[in-house]
Amino acid sequence: MAKQKVFGIGFSRTGTSSLNEALELLGYRSIHFPIIMQNTSALAKVKYRINRWVQEIGFKKPLFENFVLGTSNEAVFKSPGPDSFDAMTDLPVALFFRELDKAFPNSKFILTVRDEEAWLKSCEKFFDAGNHQFFKWIQLHFDVYGSNAFDSHQFRAAYRNHIEHVKLYFESRPNDLEIMDITKGDGWGKLCPFVGVEMSKAPFPNKNASKS
Repeated sequence: MAKQKVFGIGFSRTGTSSLNEALELLGYRSIHFPIIMQNTSALAKVKYRINRWVQEIGFKKPLFENFVLGTSNEAVFKSPGPDSFDAMTDLPVALFFRELDKAFPNSKFILTVRDEEAWLKSCEKFFDAGNHQFFKWIQLHFDVYGSNAFDSHQFRAAYRNHIEHVKLYFESRPNDLEIMDITKGDGWGKLCPFVGVEMSKAPFPNKNASKS
């Protein structure tokens, strides 16, 4: 019998890698940053070529706001395999938390957060690395942040809006949402009771700390 699904719906740079490893240590088949934007359909290829072309001539924002809508990527959420995974974390999951909730009733959702200023500094460093030119990431960043380049005002607004929307969405279902600040010590004491598993004796993971 498949485990109850667990979704980490915090933004990148909020401890999503640590949460993913923690879930794996608890026995979950967890995926960090699922490649939901990958698509081989004819429509997706056309969209890719058009967006790549407008990018090359200097147009900064992709033409298609929702790359998932109308492509076979919708099947990731509409017809998911019951045994394909137990948990997923990071930005694509955060973007589609409502769809995942509908696809998997009775799942558990974990919103990872951290000090806002520390998060912004981490994002600035991360985006300055110049490793965000793959089309699927560009589109995802526009959908989430409104930009594929770091902008403190846009990122701050997106971060605050996401937290507000998640809290509002689960307002009448407090048992389905846990908020964790791993950078401030939240660990097994919050995670294990929330997902209903025995407390782990292993050290709680601290992934990507040097990158932050």
